[in-house]
Amino acid sequence: MCINTYLRIAVCTILLAGCQQMPLNTHSDVNTAGASSKLVVDSIYQFDIDNWRHMDALLGQIVEKIEMQHVHPVDFNRELTEQWILQLIEDMDGRKWLFTQGEADAIYNEYRTIDIKNDLPLSVLNAVLDQLTEKKRSTYLELITYLSTEIDLHREGFFRFPEQRFLTESSRMAAMKGKVTADLVRRVSLGEPETKARSILKTMYQYQLKKLDEHRVKDRATVLITALLKVIDERIAYFPPHDGFNIGMSLKLVGIGAVLQREHEDIKIVRPVKGGPAERAGIKANDIILEIAEGSGEFKIVTGMSLDDVVRRIRGPEDSLVRLKIKRGSAYFDQDVIRGQVKLQDRAVSYHVEEIDTPVGRRNIAVIKVPTFYSDFQAIQRGDRNARSTRNDVAKVIRLLETKQVAGVILDLRGNGGGSLQQASEVSGLFIGSGNFVQFKSSSGYIDSSRYEGVALYLKPLVVLTNQLTAGTAEIVAAAVKDYNRGVLVGYPTYGMGSVQVLQRLKKGNLKLTAAEYFRVTGENFVKNGLVPDIHFQFCGVNNGVRSEKTAKDISATRYRAMDANWDLVQLRKRHNNRIKQNVDIREMRQKDVVSKKQEEALPLGLGKFKNIPIEKRAGNGHACADVEEGEAIAILRDMIYR
Repeated sequence: MCINTYLRIAVCTILLAGCQQMPLNTHSDVNTAGASSKLVVDSIYQFDIDNWRHMDALLGQIVEKIEMQHVHPVDFNRELTEQWILQLIEDMDGRKWLFTQGEADAIYNEYRTIDIKNDLPLSVLNAVLDQLTEKKRSTYLELITYLSTEIDLHREGFFRFPEQRFLTESSRMAAMKGKVTADLVRRVSLGEPETKARSILKTMYQYQLKKLDEHRVKDRATVLITALLKVIDERIAYFPPHDGFNIGMSLKLVGIGAVLQREHEDIKIVRPVKGGPAERAGIKANDIILEIAEGSGEFKIVTGMSLDDVVRRIRGPEDSLVRLKIKRGSAYFDQDVIRGQVKLQDRAVSYHVEEIDTPVGRRNIAVIKVPTFYSDFQAIQRGDRNARSTRNDVAKVIRLLETKQVAGVILDLRGNGGGSLQQASEVSGLFIGSGNFVQFKSSSGYIDSSRYEGVALYLKPLVVLTNQLTAGTAEIVAAAVKDYNRGVLVGYPTYGMGSVQVLQRLKKGNLKLTAAEYFRVTGENFVKNGLVPDIHFQFCGVNNGVRSEKTAKDISATRYRAMDANWDLVQLRKRHNNRIKQNVDIREMRQKDVVSKKQEEALPLGLGKFKNIPIEKRAGNGHACADVEEGEAIAILRDMIYR
């Protein structure tokens, strides 16, 4: 499958928003970084990403590419500069507890007149980051001193994050100390000795102080560039030089094989990758990594570190040793793990078969989970016919399900952030057959459609399950099923990305640029509301999608032929609503959701406030709706088949 004329090169070599980053654009770099930069860098080997003038030149190149290729015209005027400064303040101090209101106002008034194209804005705005650095330094030093004093862990009341900036420095620091008290109370309530909890928090602040001294020009400039790009279009981004793309698309890496999450200041194992080194070593979900040592080296505390830093410490050469200090519940122990190649099977297509009761007896239905749309580009380039891809893996599952006599399929796209457009188109074709599945509109206004030619592999009843993290090419698949009346879409409104992202090479790094927008075959856009399901779940979850372009317009429909639906959507909704009213699990889930939100808004300042909170709530693990959502999707599929 490929797109015609204007979009042929772009769309056939890009990924839609939500997937991994890839320096795929093969256009040669321009010799200058933009007229505004006052600097010409003729060779990438002369380019120093730790030189402010060079990074300003890089910004000039970014501005030039945006002006030439962004889907919407961008005016780099004073209004944009003002928005940039406000966004920078928000990015630096989103919690509103570092800068007082007067300090934030002073930053805005001093720098809002910068000329993005004719000044050297990154060099100038470095002074703002200097202010932030010194503010953080003085704050962390005072908090370290506070941790060595006597702290009452039995106070009344709660810590709440401020809604408005503090007016005075004294009120700001008082609130910061309240946050430290709340963090200490939380750790002690989970069974950590108070002396150890104090030590961990102190080490965390010392780590933050050290990081302040390690910030290079590249890191600081990236903060400034990112703030500007957010104002222009939340979907575009700058990526400094890195090497992580093929990991995501080939589903292979070398490491310990664990999904990590930063929860409060702790580094938590969300889950070990099935069959990976961590699982073989006995690492379990919800384990907390406290310290890491390379081989026989010294342990280093990682509490409070950024996830990027933790990942860098954990990764290493194949067959090498990494040692972890683990906290599991109230137990502490050391765990050796030998690094090895990890096949990311949790990001590959998987399935399971469920046996359900029906009016005609027990029958099988299947759930096919598609976490992303991937393709092993390196294997394909080698001509490997068995190269891993989403289309090939889904096709294998469908053929296997034929032997199990399944009556219907649920295509689970929850959490699928997108990936390869070609793979998404071909997966749509497995369920629909030939047809146009999506339309594209370029910056010049040119509209084109993608068309898949092929025979459907599965034509039995189909339900597609989505949530607020279904984005990019996953939305295209879900929309095709909905618009062609091929199946019923259930779950939550999708993310609403609606943009074609191309990777443009820069002197250093890459720019993910919005080069075009995509629309449903009906002509409807994705941005305003995402893709709204036929049956909208309301168990839990908040739609966090991109909604910045409230004026997004629809276009005309392209040629497509919807199928005749052999189900009654009104009746399906009615039966769904009746089940929800009677489902005890869902009622309890909604009640817990309310409690969880209240706990997120207010952190207890005393141990007594924790006595009625279950241990899993104290840890902040929350709850999952996945099982209930899948169960209801199965019930809807059963209603479709056996009316």
